[in-house]
Amino acid sequence: SFDGIAPADNFLWPEEERAQRMVHDPDLAAKMSLPPESEAESLRALSNWAALARLAWSPRWHDPQLDKWAHRLSMPVQVVWGREDQLFPVAYADAYAQRLPNARTRILEGCGHLVHIEKPEELAAATTAFAEECAA
Repeated sequence: SFDGIAPADNFLWPEEERAQRMVHDPDLAAKMSLPPESEAESLRALSNWAALARLAWSPRWHDPQLDKWAHRLSMPVQVVWGREDQLFPVAYADAYAQRLPNARTRILEGCGHLVHIEKPEELAAATTAFAEECAA
């Protein structure tokens, strides 16, 4: 848990529910749930899942050293989060921002965990505006 807020455990989610829990848009979830079109695509998906498990299995979805180091990062940071994120509740966005001395949050409405897939235009606009603001 992070500040007493437990993340979901996507490793325990049934495969048929994963996409529905990762994005807010049901049509996008349905497209993401389609079976792989080729053996190569199936192998790539399996390889990606294995890599995710290597990175996030233990400790589960956190770095125990975060609090030790985060306060030392002085560069501007924009924490972008989907309001309907079912993996890491939106409260995590503020918790991360509080640990970084020069951070702010940007919450995208109608968006789940996969912000870059579900709201790419809004993410690009928020990132560009932040970069331009930092450069000014």
